[in-house]
This record gives sequence, structure tokens and C-alpha cells, in this order.
Amino acid sequence: MNSSIRGPFFPPYYSALVKAYQSETKTLFYWYSVFTQRLKNKVKLVGCTISCEISPHVQSYLIVTDLTGMLLLLNPKDGKDVFGCYNTLWDVTVNNELAISARILSFGFWIDSLQTKYQGIDFSNIENRNCNGGKNPYFDDNVDGITLDPYEVVFVKYNYKNYHQAADRAAVYQNWTVRFASAAK
Repeated sequence: MNSSIRGPFFPPYYSALVKAYQSETKTLFYWYSVFTQRLKNKVKLVGCTISCEISPHVQSYLIVTDLTGMLLLLNPKDGKDVFGCYNTLWDVTVNNELAISARILSFGFWIDSLQTKYQGIDFSNIENRNCNGGKNPYFDDNVDGITLDPYEVVFVKYNYKNYHQAADRAAVYQNWTVRFASAAK
């Protein structure tokens, strides 16, 4: 998780659902559980969003993996480090963000996100790699003509000039949440 994001954002009914789940299952459910519960036998990398710019990849502002995924990322078969430091955003995107997803996919595992659009999509299958017209979902109106919603992706990028609508909506949700919390005291 990096510092340029806002969240977590959950709809108002989320708290009641979590309380009911915890009561019924006697299992704690944390904000990050929406990510970790997606890690399964095939899924080894999860994030808020998948970008199809260049090739499908989990956007690295928040990524989650398990032990198998981490071992694949730390011990590359090609000798390339996916956790390097770079001077430009483009170099970080290509050498880290894209490389992390490519590494997971190269072993036949899946990547996943919270986006409704990509549920159950096997991006390790080459036929599924030409997605969203090759677009980054964070640009306004770039997901089938609509903009990402903080309630769908839980965290949103907040420091880019081209991502007005999602960031503006996140600011409004944050203000509502603060106001609600103050009124509840």
C-alpha cells in the first residue's frame, strides 16, 4: 500500500454485514479481508484495480499476495528483481508493477481485483489479455464509459491530475464519513 491513496471506503451497510458475519462464523473480518479472502489456489495476486494499459496487471498502489506468490516474486526464474527502485513513474510501472503481475501469470496463476468487470477472468489465458481497450481504469470515464467508484475498489489513487472523478468522489465520501462519525458521538 502506498501513501498516495485514500480509503478504505465501504458502503454504510458494510459494518452491519461484518458484524453479522463475525457473529455467525466467530471469525474476525478486517478491512483487508476483502483482499486476502480472494487469495485461493489459483489466485496469487490481488489489488483494487487491474489496468489493461500495456498488458493486464494489478495496479501496485495496493497489492496483496500469499506465501506462494511472495516466493515467486522474491525468487525469479529469470533473475529480474521486481522490487527495484526507479527514478520515473514510467520505469516503476514497467519494471515493478507490470513485472509483478507478469511473474505471477507466467507461472499459470491468476491475478484478481475488486473491480466487478474482471470477476472470474483468467488473465493467464492470452485470449483475455486485450481488455478494456488497453486503457488504464483510473482515467475519468475509462471503464466502459464510467469512472471507478471508491465503494467498488475500496481504495483510490488521490494524487494524479487525470483522475478527478474518483478522487473527488473519495473526498466527498470521506467528508460524509467524518460527519457521520462526529454526529454519532
